[in-house]
Amino acid sequence: MATTLVVAGGPLAGGTITDALSGVDPDRVIAADSGLHALQREGLHCDLVIGDMDSVGAASLAAADAAGTVLQRHPRDKDATDLELALETACERSDGSAMGDRVLVVASGAGRLDHLLATVALVGSPRWAPWSLEVHMGRTRILPVHASRVIRAPLGSTVSLLALHGGASGVTTEGFRWPLRRATLGPESTRGVSNIIEADPARVEVREGTLTVCVPDTTPEARPRTTDQEDIS
Repeated sequence: MATTLVVAGGPLAGGTITDALSGVDPDRVIAADSGLHALQREGLHCDLVIGDMDSVGAASLAAADAAGTVLQRHPRDKDATDLELALETACERSDGSAMGDRVLVVASGAGRLDHLLATVALVGSPRWAPWSLEVHMGRTRILPVHASRVIRAPLGSTVSLLALHGGASGVTTEGFRWPLRRATLGPESTRGVSNIIEADPARVEVREGTLTVCVPDTTPEARPRTTDQEDIS
């Protein structure tokens, strides 16, 4: 399975990307605009920078260009965020015909609420169904479920199942404290909030619709936020 790493703009604590990779050596690395800064701070090579370049410094772009990074500029007045452009490119260039190629997204969990909501909605979109998306957003992992998915998390982890893209029906879970059996969850429902993992691995299935599974990192030693303020649009 090929792995593409996509790093969004916005404030990221040092070591966030390395932690998310967990030793995986990605086949391709894409930065959405100022996501390049985080990659450079962690000493990671970037294959492509995409965006309007309104939040990434000229020196960083020059260093990336000298290192062989492709720079893909878009106008600031556009109909998609830089992260959406990066995801479209990741899925276009990965071998989408081989179902299951992995796209690992690292994004900030800080900043403007509208940006955060837009990012959560974007990564759970059904259009990414042929790919296996895993999103590290601040201290939370986001795992979209389009048909079925194994959820790996330490026993006792809190997990929420949200139907953010319309109703999800035929929802069945295994390995959770409060199981669901062919349940229907609507976007206005809180029924799936704060379940508990009691088996490793756990599993979520959905017959129709899409679920967004959120796995917060509640460990006391979780990394503090950086104070950098960078736009993600």
